Amino acid sequence: MLFADDILLVDKTKEGVEGKLEVWRSTLESKGFRLSRSKTEYMECNFSSNRPSKGIVTLGDRVINKSTRFRYLGSIVQSDGEIDGDVISRIQVGWLKWRNASGLLCDRKVPLKLKGKFYKMVVKPAMLYGAECWPLKEKHNTKLCVAEMRMLRWMSGFTLRDRIRNEHIREKVGVAPVEDKIRESRLRWFGQIKRRPSDDPVRKVEVLDLTYVKKGRGRPKKTCYLAKIITPEGSKDVRVGQPIAITVEDLDEIKDISAETLNGFKVKEEKPVQYVEPKEQELNSHRTNISRFSPSAKLLIAEHGIDVSSLKASGPRGTLLKGDVLALIKGRGGSQQISQSSDKKTSTSVHSFKQTAASSSSSETLSRITAAYEDLQNSQIRKVIAKRLLESKQNTPHFYLSSDVILDPLLAFRTELREQHNVKVSVNDIVIKAVALALRNVPEANAYWSDEKGEATILRSIDISIAVATEKGLMTPIIRNADEKTLSAISSEVKELAERARNGKLKPEQFQGGTFSISNLGMFPVDHFCAIINPPQACILAVGRGNKVVEPVKGSDGIEKPGVVTKMSLKLSADHRVIDAEIGGKFLGSLSSNFSDLRRLLL
Repeated sequence: MLFADDILLVDKTKEGVEGKLEVWRSTLESKGFRLSRSKTEYMECNFSSNRPSKGIVTLGDRVINKSTRFRYLGSIVQSDGEIDGDVISRIQVGWLKWRNASGLLCDRKVPLKLKGKFYKMVVKPAMLYGAECWPLKEKHNTKLCVAEMRMLRWMSGFTLRDRIRNEHIREKVGVAPVEDKIRESRLRWFGQIKRRPSDDPVRKVEVLDLTYVKKGRGRPKKTCYLAKIITPEGSKDVRVGQPIAITVEDLDEIKDISAETLNGFKVKEEKPVQYVEPKEQELNSHRTNISRFSPSAKLLIAEHGIDVSSLKASGPRGTLLKGDVLALIKGRGGSQQISQSSDKKTSTSVHSFKQTAASSSSSETLSRITAAYEDLQNSQIRKVIAKRLLESKQNTPHFYLSSDVILDPLLAFRTELREQHNVKVSVNDIVIKAVALALRNVPEANAYWSDEKGEATILRSIDISIAVATEKGLMTPIIRNADEKTLSAISSEVKELAERARNGKLKPEQFQGGTFSISNLGMFPVDHFCAIINPPQACILAVGRGNKVVEPVKGSDGIEKPGVVTKMSLKLSADHRVIDAEIGGKFLGSLSSNFSDLRRLLL
């Protein structure tokens, strides 16, 4: 029974509820109060549709109104045991809190992390009040997640059209998913129930004077004694869930701990740490200026048994290099310093190498070692390129789309320009123009990803980066506003930029920036390949060579007949954070249309 003052009477039978209700009525009337029959309601909990109703509840000679849900202490209790009404009610309360604080949460001047902390302190507790006792279903989780993501997107200034994943928004704001918070609250609630004694539920009320009582902070502490250490300190390879120790609540229980209690886990005995006298060779290594060894230097020292004290390090920060060891071996005649320890067996490959080295002269060994490889000194440009491409491959979610286009109209168009108009353009020039016009039709592909903002930005200008191989490394000169330039202008600019790139005379503004990259290997016997995205751009197009294939070709009479056509492979590498497969497919479709109808390139 639920009264107007949130007083709840519970009983297993209808008669029991009516008896308790009569006691309350008579008690209140004896004190001059009156029980409101219009505000008093009853609810029958029926969790099975096949179970018949037990009848109506009366108060005196009047029938009490029946309800299917009660609002009790901020929660909604339903007669069928479901929580749909409670979940919807808590979502509405959360929205009310959010709207009251929207002036702060929607202020772009406030950092996102600060907004997230305010949200976790004010809005989320109101929305998840009592959630630790909810019998949640998937539909309830979905409703809560949808409501929370709408709040977080408004806080961050993003909409669904921005195509930003929920995980990125949560990471920026610093808010964990709803299901994780509910699981944490439920485990904390279970822990409190587990720690409480069995007779702890309130059965009587005592008035205590707490004026001089010091209140403790945190959860109540329990005293225990360490009975057995299963995994000693410093142990390695400890599995998750493996016992590390056994505790008891009473000292007398320690003697009852046996090996059977360990559930099959072996107790690791703590071995005393023994001090080992260092060898003279190790002491000598510490007296030298050597602070570290390169791997090749270690191998040569072990093979030839060289005394470390006779070596001098020439590498940075006292690093002993391979050249330092080779210089000592060459100066002493090589074989004179070979130790007896080289005959010991280590591994199959090293042992066979030592046998070969022992059976030949030191000069042959050194020539064999130096001829095995050659160190290539990377230029600063190559180091930067390697670092950026490695970061791109590791951090950028690549996905690939491929398409084949027919080159015959392009080749005929190129021949016509050369013979009739004396305009010489390459296939690469036409590809640049076709890509630029396709980007104009599909501007979503002309974008880049900002790590600082955590969002994608669509660019208005179409600047095509072209991969050019040079002696110093791969350079990407840029054709600015390629969609607005003619084929002849693009051709002359490409030749000029490629020449400047090979001579190392490119200006920073000529290779820094760009919105889309093209890598063309059509001049090599490469049919198709995948290129790595040039960050922060979102796309790069890999162009292969043209190959003649036989396929059905429509004649002038409309009948398909076998014919030879030249096809070229195009493979698009795209950043899935910026565009999806649909946008990539639209871009390749627009690009294929430009190749099939080359009149578009003249517009």
